[in-house]
Formats: sequence, C-alpha cells, structure tokens
Amino acid sequence: METSECAVIHGYIVQIRSYRSRGIDAESLSRAFEEEPPQLLLNGWNEVNSLHSERASLMLRSLVRSYPRAGIIVATRAHHITPSLPDASRVQLLPLFPAQRLNYVVGVIGGPRGNELDSQLRNDPVLKELTTAPFILAAVTTLVESGRPIPRTRLALI
Repeated sequence: METSECAVIHGYIVQIRSYRSRGIDAESLSRAFEEEPPQLLLNGWNEVNSLHSERASLMLRSLVRSYPRAGIIVATRAHHITPSLPDASRVQLLPLFPAQRLNYVVGVIGGPRGNELDSQLRNDPVLKELTTAPFILAAVTTLVESGRPIPRTRLALI
C-alpha cells in the first residue's frame, strides 16, 4: 500500500468520534502504528458484493503488506468469497447461551446492574437474538457502561 493509501486509512480512522474526542490525528496515528503494531478488526466482509470482491481482496493483501506486524481479524458471516490472509486461522463463534450472556454481563458491569441488563436483554426479542453474538454483546455492555441507549438493530450496534 502506498503512503497515500496509508494516509487514507489513517484519515478514516481518526474521523471516528472516539479518536477525534481524544485529539488523535492521522500523523500521530501513523507514528503510533510504527511504534506498536495495530490490531485491526475488519467487520462485514460478507457485505462485499461479487462485483467488488477482487478489489476488496487486493486491498486486504495491500493492508497486510503495509502493516506486516499487524494483527488482522476479518469478522464475517458465512460468505462465498473467503478473505485471503497469510497464515490465517479460521474460527467460528458459536452463539452464547443465556447463562454465558448473564455471566459476561455481570462480570463486565457488576451484580445488580448486570442482572438488570440481562433481564432487559432476555425480555426484548430483538436484543435477545442480537446479543447471542459475542461482538454485539460486548458493544451493548460498552454502551451501557457509558450511559448511552442501546440501539435495537444489528447495524446500529456495529
């Protein structure tokens, strides 16, 4: 990936509110990536349509070349286009059981608040289904801890 492409990635990342609010700019992010390898989570590979799959694969390989020490995770539902990462391992996250969700929520948020949140999740059919996914449950607990409302769609939670 050329320097200008790296600048595009850095520019994109620093537009995320949590980076902006901390005063992190593209230059400081670039320096940080040189000092400490980034850990990148690329979510939604299954959203790449077949018309763009070749370009997406090229961009992924370019990302690997640009950040050879990076940890890269591609999170996706089953899809006919498999992301190509060198030395990759493929894992499947199984849905959480209700007891696992409760243990996680109580462990992260604490007893009474965790039990209250678990009850809310169990009694809302949309959130009950969405929070069987570990990534979604982690996002929900982060929102609750920050005092923000819980969106009721997968897209809004991501």
